[in-house]
Amino acid sequence: MKRIFFIAIMLFSVGSMAQTSIGTGRFGFFTANDTVAGGSTDTYDVWIKNYGPGVFSDFLTVVTAVQDSISPSLLDTVDNYYTGTAITINPGDSALITLTADYTISPMGYRYGIDVIVIWPVAASASTIDSLEFQVYIENHTGVNELDARELIKAYPNPAANDLSISHPAATTIRSIVIYDMSGRMILSNRDESTINIEGLAAGTYQVEVALSDNKRYMIKIVKGKKQAG
Repeated sequence: MKRIFFIAIMLFSVGSMAQTSIGTGRFGFFTANDTVAGGSTDTYDVWIKNYGPGVFSDFLTVVTAVQDSISPSLLDTVDNYYTGTAITINPGDSALITLTADYTISPMGYRYGIDVIVIWPVAASASTIDSLEFQVYIENHTGVNELDARELIKAYPNPAANDLSISHPAATTIRSIVIYDMSGRMILSNRDESTINIEGLAAGTYQVEVALSDNKRYMIKIVKGKKQAG
């Protein structure tokens, strides 16, 4: 179980006559599985906040979607959660909804590799001001090559003080390296290189996300050591 950091990135307009505004955004962290097997289920909590000056009271649908496999700028809806009863949220307050994802693999839904999953609320009496995205890795447990590749993804030296190098399967290339601190905040990134300079980072523990050319992503924990004097 890892903590997934949510980023409010998208705007969806529901209607120009909205009485208030609701959104799922800027709530920091909650615990969710970041790696699941295709065909499995997972649950995660979503907070719906009333950003407007008036009381929100309406039926609510929470939509989840993934990036389209052909056109990443488009979203393919994979699930809708309907509250079934009206929800009342006072201005500045929020309500908790627990969603269940069924990771059924399909060309227009969840896919093996990394998916960007987007969540946003919809209601007739409100406009939606922002939505959330997070990443879930859908793993095919039947593939031996998947396990072999995971064994080959290494960061060295570890601990490292200056340059950090990433080993990877010979049949792939590195698309990007992204370093996060332990609170989930992105600290450093580069593209198309197997080495990243971490000399400017403070000593401590970090998470490194390695994206490969086969659209697989792997997380590695590294330790940034102090630079040796002299």
